[in-house]
Amino acid sequence: MATIQKSVRYEAAIDGAAKEELELLGAEGERYTLSMRGKLRSAEARRLPGGALHLLLDDESYEFEVTEQDGSFELLREGRRYHVNIDDARRAKLKLTTASHSPTAQGRQQIRSPMPGRVVRIAVQVGDTVEQDQGVVVVEAMKMENELRATAPGKVVEVLVQEGATVEGGKTLLVLE
Repeated sequence: MATIQKSVRYEAAIDGAAKEELELLGAEGERYTLSMRGKLRSAEARRLPGGALHLLLDDESYEFEVTEQDGSFELLREGRRYHVNIDDARRAKLKLTTASHSPTAQGRQQIRSPMPGRVVRIAVQVGDTVEQDQGVVVVEAMKMENELRATAPGKVVEVLVQEGATVEGGKTLLVLE
């Protein structure tokens, strides 16, 4: 079971509404303690067969179909769709890390892990040609998968990690030219 020792702050916007601050105070397995609008809440989230998400927030039960795309989520519940954007320090750091190369940059691109984590999937191998914004590697940190993308077209010249490897923040995972 994973235990979170340090709180993490999030900003969430649902259907473009003003962002609300959430603070994840702790986690034990699939159970979370949150502070929302200054009120302490308990939550339990788990994936159901077929990919649906079951959320128990205090004593209220919710079930959603969830699709994720570029850090935002689309939730479907009882025929109603909700578009949710969630930003946290890790995601902001990820955006800064992947944006550190200009999309039109020529030359070497070093794809680095934005935070400590585990390499879940390597989508390319040496010799592959990649397009701008193509996903090349997935790093999991704090139960979230972060897909790292090429910032410009290129060719994979080095893969420096293997799937399942634990990596430190800032470690170069692969190199493109």
